[in-house]
Amino acid sequence: MKVICYGEVVIDLIAENRSTILPKVGGAPLNVAVGLRRLGARSLFVSSIGADWFGKLAIEYLDSNGVDHSLALRKSLATRLALIFHDKNNERSFEFSQGLAAENVLPDKELRSACSSGPGVFYYGSFPFAKGNSLNAFEKHVRRMRDAGTVTLFDPNLRLEIFTSPSDAIKKCRRLAAFADVVRLNVEELLHLMRLTNDYRNKKSLIRKAAAALAKKGPRAIFITDGSQGSYFFSAGEIEYCPAFAVDAVDTTGCGDAFTAAVIAEHLCTKKSVPMPDVLLFANAAGALAATKMGGGDSMPTRQSVEEFVKIRESNRGSSDVPRSFTSNHEQNHFSI
Repeated sequence: MKVICYGEVVIDLIAENRSTILPKVGGAPLNVAVGLRRLGARSLFVSSIGADWFGKLAIEYLDSNGVDHSLALRKSLATRLALIFHDKNNERSFEFSQGLAAENVLPDKELRSACSSGPGVFYYGSFPFAKGNSLNAFEKHVRRMRDAGTVTLFDPNLRLEIFTSPSDAIKKCRRLAAFADVVRLNVEELLHLMRLTNDYRNKKSLIRKAAAALAKKGPRAIFITDGSQGSYFFSAGEIEYCPAFAVDAVDTTGCGDAFTAAVIAEHLCTKKSVPMPDVLLFANAAGALAATKMGGGDSMPTRQSVEEFVKIRESNRGSSDVPRSFTSNHEQNHFSI
């Protein structure tokens, strides 16, 4: 089953020290496309990129990773850049290039051609709509695909600084979520979009409340990541939780994207029926492995590495770094495509 990943190319400029910056090709949709390829799924990356050195770097990167792509080159606009700093705890800070970027112009011809083949899953983010006026035209593409049976997945990858204003970001992300079957986001993004306070006295209840509010906008299933604390799945009013694997994190840039790619590969584009506890465990393992490497696309794990990681960790049940508990309000709470 083919998966189309639509969205931005972002060149991560990683500040290794005061005098050295390492460019890494990234952007959530591109990372997911690479992740899917490494997990054995068919992916096609669609985007508008700058006809600049960074755009050429992205094309070379996609080719070297065996990812099919359909790209519109924009001579008058640049590829998006992000300067990334890491603190002593390996937590990230971003500074994005501002203004209109190449991804903000809809690659209408490329999208139309890609979607005409009837993909099984269509993944998209929010970056292309932070600036410009392509949202209305994009919505028509999404609705045609949903009518044809394609499963749509929205990952906001929310970066408020690239939008006109925080309220603009919330408005657009809520609209993008409204025509998604599935949404994948982290806890902070979920609470921000639903305008809820970070009151963690009862975190699970808070996440359930926020997920239920988001589900009223349209999505039938919501995957929520919480970093080293694990992940949640919400559907039909029920919430499930799976703890995370403990690892020595090097860079958390691609963790959410690895999780998303794993969910798509293991749940949305497979003919076998995988129980949700196993989907979350597999996706958590993919995210944990991504944290052990530097960069976005470079950190995407292979299926073999994820399966071996889970096997090794589960064989060591006595260790504190193994997720030994899984809580569910409904054992058969599975979102089905």
